[in-house]
Amino acid sequence: MAALINSGQKPPPPSEEQTLALFDAMAIALRSDPNMFHIRYWRSHAFEALPEDIERLRISADLQLMQGLYDEAIEIYNGLLRDFPTYPSVLLYRGLAHFSRKEYAEAIADYTEALTRGGRQWVNARYAYVERGRALRQLEDYDQAARNYQNALQDYPNFPGAQMELAFVQMTRLNQYDEAIANLNAVIEAKFKEAEACANRGVARYERWKFQNRPADKREAELNQAIADLERALRLKPELTLYYVNLALIQRELGHSDAQEQTLTRALTQLETTPAPDMAYRVRLERGYLYQQRGQHDKAAADFQVATQIFDREPAAYVFLGTAQHDGGDFELAQKTLRHALELDPELASAHLQLGEVYMALNQAREGEDQFSLALQLTRASNDPIGQVRAHLGLARAYRQQGLWQEVRREANNAAQGAHGVDDLLYTDATYEIGVADAALGQQAEAAKCFLNSAILYETLHQPRQSAETYYQLALVETDRDRKQANLDKALAMLDAVFDPRSPKDVQVRAAIQQEQSKLLASATDHLPQVPVQV
Repeated sequence: MAALINSGQKPPPPSEEQTLALFDAMAIALRSDPNMFHIRYWRSHAFEALPEDIERLRISADLQLMQGLYDEAIEIYNGLLRDFPTYPSVLLYRGLAHFSRKEYAEAIADYTEALTRGGRQWVNARYAYVERGRALRQLEDYDQAARNYQNALQDYPNFPGAQMELAFVQMTRLNQYDEAIANLNAVIEAKFKEAEACANRGVARYERWKFQNRPADKREAELNQAIADLERALRLKPELTLYYVNLALIQRELGHSDAQEQTLTRALTQLETTPAPDMAYRVRLERGYLYQQRGQHDKAAADFQVATQIFDREPAAYVFLGTAQHDGGDFELAQKTLRHALELDPELASAHLQLGEVYMALNQAREGEDQFSLALQLTRASNDPIGQVRAHLGLARAYRQQGLWQEVRREANNAAQGAHGVDDLLYTDATYEIGVADAALGQQAEAAKCFLNSAILYETLHQPRQSAETYYQLALVETDRDRKQANLDKALAMLDAVFDPRSPKDVQVRAAIQQEQSKLLASATDHLPQVPVQV
């Protein structure tokens, strides 16, 4: 190369491989150069002019702080403040050290004194306001945190950092969604952390709709605005993986199942380049749950399986996996998975509940009864009312499988009382079980009322399969031939609308309905009430 230059000839341009190798070497050198600390420190800190000896000591303390040596940093800051009490930045950084030690009251005192000493012209005043607000939030003093940010905006009207922090408190703790959105609008207009501000505005729109009883006719428009904000945020900054989950939740709210799947898949693709195990775990669970709701149990199990590999000591993932395996018909494998979840946490009520369902599917009602009884004890101890309802329902079904009809009615009544006004679907399930018990006990009129009520409720709750089965049970206890025929026709029509020939349950229920229709046609005089047959 030197010979070419001396001879006046231009050297050939480097190859692409040589250029990339050069850049790699430069990056390694910059990362490993100890003097780069000063550049990084300068880029991330604002200083007022300090005498050289104070500056040297403060940088030494700040370096201790950045390395997590909080006691050593505080000791140096204390010495500086004894000798030079008029420099507010020393107080600011001692406050950061106290914050890191979770001494939030001491941190707030330092930030406040720094603001008093520094005044409005102090170069680090904005930073002190932001940090004081964060410490107040750690103490759960959200009203005072909001006032802190409002004071900052009085002193510095064009301060998007304070508006961003204030909006966060307003939307997450004070239910002041309109005010939060207004502050985020200003932040976005200032081009300050635009992606994060857009994302938070989308979440604020969603939370406002969810918790403030917004007009029903505005629902779709407001949720679509939230989606637009989140999509814009992710275009600007794809690595904000948390907001993929928020976007997917809103899409689920609107029933946009395909878009929800695409969003969660995009999140997993992004997580391949910006690994974050916590987020990958959550996204896998969210997508697995989506597949589970669609009846795609194999896909759901695959996502839940990956979640168990990400955090193999987290029992909840095994419960989800066991549920998918149960719903997919692999009862033996589901049993093994759920037992492993209980090895990790023997007092996990959800695992006992699901294991009880597996035993029921295996026609092992006594074992199922034991699991539901354990779940009931645990949910009572943890004051989990919905868990108690599920346990009572499980016990009702376990007793039904054993033909213990009085016990079925007792547990179903307990479930109905616990679910009334709290969970409509569980209440409907409990009402259905009461109807089954009444029919078996010969109380046909009472059974008919329960079946009719639950059939209508299932329709209202968009549960066509359950509604079809309940209309079939209603037909079995009906004494009037025309009403019996009408209920069978309705049951078949509802089932046909969603019929899946791959589903053994769908095939079984349809065959039972058609068999009853055939019997009705064959004998026009058969008006005798019948005990419902569980299908």
